[in-house]
Amino acid sequence: MITNFDNILDFKVFYDYVNKIGASQQVLRVKTLKKSALKSNHYWIMALLSKLTNLRVLKLQGNPSTHTGEDFFKFMLKGLNYMAKEGR
Repeated sequence: MITNFDNILDFKVFYDYVNKIGASQQVLRVKTLKKSALKSNHYWIMALLSKLTNLRVLKLQGNPSTHTGEDFFKFMLKGLNYMAKEGR
């Protein structure tokens, strides 16, 4: 599901899935997405990091035709700060 998120882009399905696997996921590989394909900008990465309570490794997988931009890293940093605040 998360691997194919760039094809689905359905946040309701995405959040349901993340809520079900969040406690067990330790490694996550994130594929960069086109910002223009998302209504919420890159907010999804912050929400994802806050839901994956057992996450230990985050791998970013780039796409030569996709430029993530500053917004992606801003939301990723917010998610990582949220994790650090909770002692994760």
